[in-house]
Amino acid sequence: MIPVPKTGTPRDSSLTPITIMVVDTMGLKKSRSLLKVLFDPGSTKSLIRRKALPRGAQLIPLASAKKVTTLAGSMQTKDMVHLRDLRLPEFDKNRRIDGQKGLIFDGKCRYDVILGADFLTKSGIDINYSTGTMHWFENVRPMREPWKLDNSECNAMASAYDIQHDDKLIGEDWLDSYLTNTILDAKYEKVDVHGT
Repeated sequence: MIPVPKTGTPRDSSLTPITIMVVDTMGLKKSRSLLKVLFDPGSTKSLIRRKALPRGAQLIPLASAKKVTTLAGSMQTKDMVHLRDLRLPEFDKNRRIDGQKGLIFDGKCRYDVILGADFLTKSGIDINYSTGTMHWFENVRPMREPWKLDNSECNAMASAYDIQHDDKLIGEDWLDSYLTNTILDAKYEKVDVHGT
C-alpha cells in the first residue's frame, strides 16, 4: 500500500526533470542545435552524447575510461569536451552559464545532454520531486513524463525560443522579468532663463 498525503493524491513518480538547452560553442566549434536535456541530481558529472557535438569539435581524452551512472543508465566515457555559453531558454532566454565540462558518451539515450550535480550546484537549479517542479531562481517549470518529450514537444519549445529570439531582434521582449520597473516619462517645468 502506498501512503497517500493528506493534501491529495500522490505525485506521479514517473515525472522527470527534462528541458531544452542551447550551447554557443562545443569544443571550440559553434553549435546551432537545440539539445534535449535531463537534469540528474544523482550523477556527479555532466555528460553529452557524441552525436550532439558539432563536426570537428575538439575533444580532450581522459587519462582512463570512466563509467558514470545516471537516471538514463550507465555510460562509458573516455573523452571530455568544454561547453561554453549555455542557455536554458525554457527557463530564461537571457540567463547564461559561462562554461561546463561534459564527458562524452556513445550509448543509446533519449537525451542529448545529462546535466549532473556539478552543473545543478553551479547554476543554482533545484529539482523538487514533491511538487514535480524545477526551480531556477524565480523561474519554475513542471517536470515531464520522459516518454512525452518527443520531437513535436521539442519543436514546440524550439518555436517558442525562436519567437523570443525574433522578438529580441525586433525590440519587443515579451518575457521581461517581473522585477523590472518601467521608465516613466520625465516631467519638465518652465524655467525663467533671465532670472537665473
